[in-house]
Amino acid sequence: MKMNRFKGVKMNIKIKRENNLLLITSPYSRSFVNKMRNLQGKWNRELNVWEVSEDFEDKVNEAILEIYRVDLTGKEEYIIVEYRAKDFEDKDKDDIRIGNIITVYRPSRDSRVKLNDTAIMQGEFDKTGGSAKYPAVFDRWDERDVILRSTLFKKEYDKLSEDEKSKLTIIRRQDKKERLLNEKEIILKRLSEIEDELKKCEENKDE
Repeated sequence: MKMNRFKGVKMNIKIKRENNLLLITSPYSRSFVNKMRNLQGKWNRELNVWEVSEDFEDKVNEAILEIYRVDLTGKEEYIIVEYRAKDFEDKDKDDIRIGNIITVYRPSRDSRVKLNDTAIMQGEFDKTGGSAKYPAVFDRWDERDVILRSTLFKKEYDKLSEDEKSKLTIIRRQDKKERLLNEKEIILKRLSEIEDELKKCEENKDE
């Protein structure tokens, strides 16, 4: 599975600019709501977006990166790591997590596991796991060896303990060229938005 175009978990997160405001569309998150309120943001019920001053753009991007693991700037470096699932099994929460990043979980007992920016390189998970009340990636007696490959932002990796890092094998680091191309793509998109705004200004001027 190719994992060389990491931008975070796929989510419907968009930012539109209008009248010096950022109009932010994102999935519901209590943590994100609190951060937007701290930035003096207002909820627009008609458009279902948060309205935040452009002055807080950097802080908005930081909040989106922290909560949704989505990089809207193209500047965040990422790395690909490989590891044994059992080494990162959280038996209290019945999922697989690196630090506080959940890479594998099971939504319900009879559903297949969900992978977050993760690929199975060797082995497989059972089709079911846990109980109806407490679904689990592994059953308690399941000792199968599953090798995973996940993508982390470098800043997430840097926060891990030395013990956690020792159980990870770095497969690939994002090179500078790829990071610059990601940033270029986002800058070009922003330039296109500016051109559209300038056209609207000219149209309004002519009226």
